[in-house]
Amino acid sequence: GRGGITLKLGIKNADTINEFNKNFMNAIGGKTTKLNLHLTLARYVSRELFEGLQIPEIIYPKSCICQSVAIYKKQHKTKGAYQVIGRVGFGK
Repeated sequence: GRGGITLKLGIKNADTINEFNKNFMNAIGGKTTKLNLHLTLARYVSRELFEGLQIPEIIYPKSCICQSVAIYKKQHKTKGAYQVIGRVGFGK
């Protein structure tokens, strides 16, 4: 759409995050839903740039490897920063 491609990074080993979500939702009496876990890397990437990313010889720096996600908390409709209440690690 909009003349470009959206690049999403999927979560290869999402079991830990899904288990956390299930336990958390059970603890607060919420409904557990199937999560489409991903990280949006870029929106509306041109086809030329996307084709350039398909080169298998590209070596990405180690700083591009994400090993955990943070769980944030903030009261609904309040100003101020989010509070980190935990982190969930996942496989490399």
